[in-house]
Amino acid sequence: MAFAENPVVKVFLEQSGAEALPLILIDGAVMLSGRYPSRSELAHWLNRAGSAAIPLTEQTAELIALGASIAAGCEPCFKFHYDKARKLGVSNEIMLEAVTLGNMVKQASGKNMPEQAHRILDKQSADKTASTCGGSSPAEKTADTGGCCR
Repeated sequence: MAFAENPVVKVFLEQSGAEALPLILIDGAVMLSGRYPSRSELAHWLNRAGSAAIPLTEQTAELIALGASIAAGCEPCFKFHYDKARKLGVSNEIMLEAVTLGNMVKQASGKNMPEQAHRILDKQSADKTASTCGGSSPAEKTADTGGCCR
């Protein structure tokens, strides 16, 4: 919630909407939106003039990977990074925080994608009077007739 209440984020969301996420801020400045940064972009931003580089420890890297595995829904990834984090001495409490954050990302994307699909589809429905699906409207198709509309 703190992210959404940030004044820069509020303006961004009002102007661009949730479909323009993710949003990367550094020192209150928008660095990137609409995609995740590459490793080289992250390294560049962390090493830019006037900023000290923040070292990424093995523990931090495993926590990031743990949260990402939850967001991606990858059970083998989760097990691998859990084992590695545990061997590095990361507490269950801290790992649960990473899991919670990863799940929040997953939940947000799970909510935002269907909403975006509905916005697009509702707009297309308003623009067209007939479906392009097999030349007939979905209501005319039944499970018995098959095709792409069931």
